[in-house]
Formats: sequence, C-alpha cells, structure tokens
Amino acid sequence: MSGRVWDMRKDYNPSLPFIDLTKNETPLEIFTDWFNEAKKDDDSWEPNTMILSTVDISGQPSSRCVLLKQFDAEGFQFFTNYESRKAKEIGQNNRVSLLFYWAKFNRQVIIRGHAEKLGSDVSRDYFGTRPLKSEISAYLSHQSQKITEEDFLALGIESRRLYEKYTQKGESIPMPSQWFDHYFI
Repeated sequence: MSGRVWDMRKDYNPSLPFIDLTKNETPLEIFTDWFNEAKKDDDSWEPNTMILSTVDISGQPSSRCVLLKQFDAEGFQFFTNYESRKAKEIGQNNRVSLLFYWAKFNRQVIIRGHAEKLGSDVSRDYFGTRPLKSEISAYLSHQSQKITEEDFLALGIESRRLYEKYTQKGESIPMPSQWFDHYFI
C-alpha cells in the first residue's frame, strides 16, 4: 500500500458558511436548510440517504444506509421490511441513531432517538409510488435471509414473470404484508 491512510486529507471548503447563530433557528430548521441545499445540488446523489444504526439484544451495533422519505417536527420517516435485521433489532431495542453526511458541504447531522412503528395506510400509499422493479423486489424479498443459488435463480424467473404481468396490466404490485411499515425517530 502506498502512503499512509492518516496522510489522506482534503482541505475543507472555507467559503461554506458556519451556522448563523443570529437567525435563532431550531435544529430542525437548520436541518431543513441544509437538506434543501444538498437537494438542489446536482452533485449530491440521493441527499436523503441516511445511515441508520441499531443495536441487537447483545449490544452489538449495526449500521446501514436507508432512504429518508419524509421529515417534519414529528420526526424522520423511513420504510422497512418487517423481517429485516434492522426491524428485528428495532423491535428489541427501539433506540436508534441517524447520520446524514453531505461531503460536498462538509456537513453531517446526527440524530439520536427512538423508532416507532406506525400504521400501514401511509405504507400502502407510499408503496404504490415506487418504480415497478422496486415493488417486485420488495414483494419477493426475504431481507436479511441467506439464499441458495437455486432460490436466487427462481427469484430471477419470478421477478421477470411479475414484471411482464404487471407491465401489461399497468397496475402496482400489492404491498407485501411482511414488508412495509414506517418508523419515526
């Protein structure tokens, strides 16, 4: 390996403003400003990507990227599969952490709190807005489960069949019972 990792460093952009403390903004207002700034930037790829950290029953943390779907004074909303590792960990310990990182702007936001499972009406409404391939993936997914090569091939065939069927019908796939719900933090 050439060079040392600790020598890897970039100068931060000095033209970016600090938080203007004279505006008396709430943390949510500051987050909203920063999020909207990242959203407007053509170089920011999916600025709604956040790292969700959970802890299992033994205290072992795990983190993964998920997509923020809505936020307001009530909290930050995302969707997940009931059978996923993250949903199981939230079920055992609902204290979680979110991290948003917008590298171009030298900004990160960490939010700590708890996740709550909410009703399924919003989940159904949201599920129907997803691209068909994403709906199929969610419909067939057994998230966080090991899969054999044969099952993988069978899922590929079933994915293709569902895609052709629902493309011809012009309809959304029914929301799978194991998949969507939403949490606020």
